[in-house]
Amino acid sequence: MIQSSMPETQITLEAGVEGGLFDAMSRKLAEDLKMHGIDVNIVNRNDSLNIVNDIADNKSSVDAGFIGSDAPETDYGHLRQVGTVMLAPVYLIVHRDSDLEEIVNLQGRSVSLYPVGSAPWYACTNIFDAYGLSFAEEKIMYGNSSSIIQDVTNGKSEAGCFVDASPGVRDDISSIADDLTNENLHFLSIPQSQAIQAHQKFLHPTVIPSGTFRFFPPLPKTDIATVASSITFVARKNLSRELITMISYSFTQEYGGSTFWNQNEQLPSTNLIALDPFERANDVYADGLPWVYQRFSLHVASFLERLADDYGTIVVFLFALLSIVSTFGLPTPYELIINTRPWRVRTLLKSIDYRTQRSGQISNRDRKRLNRLEKWLNKESVKIEDVAQQVRQLQDKALSQ
Repeated sequence: MIQSSMPETQITLEAGVEGGLFDAMSRKLAEDLKMHGIDVNIVNRNDSLNIVNDIADNKSSVDAGFIGSDAPETDYGHLRQVGTVMLAPVYLIVHRDSDLEEIVNLQGRSVSLYPVGSAPWYACTNIFDAYGLSFAEEKIMYGNSSSIIQDVTNGKSEAGCFVDASPGVRDDISSIADDLTNENLHFLSIPQSQAIQAHQKFLHPTVIPSGTFRFFPPLPKTDIATVASSITFVARKNLSRELITMISYSFTQEYGGSTFWNQNEQLPSTNLIALDPFERANDVYADGLPWVYQRFSLHVASFLERLADDYGTIVVFLFALLSIVSTFGLPTPYELIINTRPWRVRTLLKSIDYRTQRSGQISNRDRKRLNRLEKWLNKESVKIEDVAQQVRQLQDKALSQ
């Protein structure tokens, strides 16, 4: 009972490339969980698009991780979401002197993208595919957020697709937003952003208001329609409730505050991708940290919660049984123990007497039993004379040996 009620205090997270967004977010989560006695192991892979597959794989040691896409429908039976914690807007950028004015004009041009297989690359290619855009491999340059902006600014690429994570994370994780104040940048709209979500639920329509990156002269000059990629934490469906509780609580503290892209404080949320949520995560987002976790350490709180869940039915049944016994005037278990004491003592004395007669002497073990019986008899408020007499007789035999 005790062993089965002990909490899980270890979890393995898979992140993207080391030093990338998912890696930074995973390490921040690890810091939060460590304060509660939870050890986090982080493994990295460059193609972060496949993180979800490793989590769903029963043979994998990976328990959870951040993803920037919808989970494949084939994995729905193996996964649950803890929630979307961030919306990362997608910016299509060109040089301010460029003749490119609309997204459809990008066909066949040179473009800077994130590495193939990464979550930002997946978001950008979904947008391009929606417009039927394709690019020759020799005209594609791959890099990180900073290099994409630099490629467009320096003219190495005619366009770039940039995923901005900075509005949803703390300054110590990302400061890339400063690069977006570059006066040589021009932003292209995605006019069908509402329709894109109908095909890719993880891409959410949004608007970049004029003056977002520089108030005056305003940058961008006009409101820009675009989409934002949801960053969601998913886990294997049997992840323990105590881990879900503390992870959800960490997300409310880290990502629940108001930011430019979370002004209504709707994040964290389990309503933004097509994957069933953990109900405990919804409970934490709605009502905060459960009372038992506020009052006790993780180990104690989890133990009490598991004990109540695993054995609560048995406890209720026992109380119901005792109630029935009391109602019908039947003896309770305690009364049965008390009322049968004289009989049990007499039986013990007979066995001691039998062994003594058979061996011709009383053993040390039986001698100690007699001493305990004598002490018990002296404490009893109701004297049992025949039992007391038997004890004295046996003790006299022991002294005469």
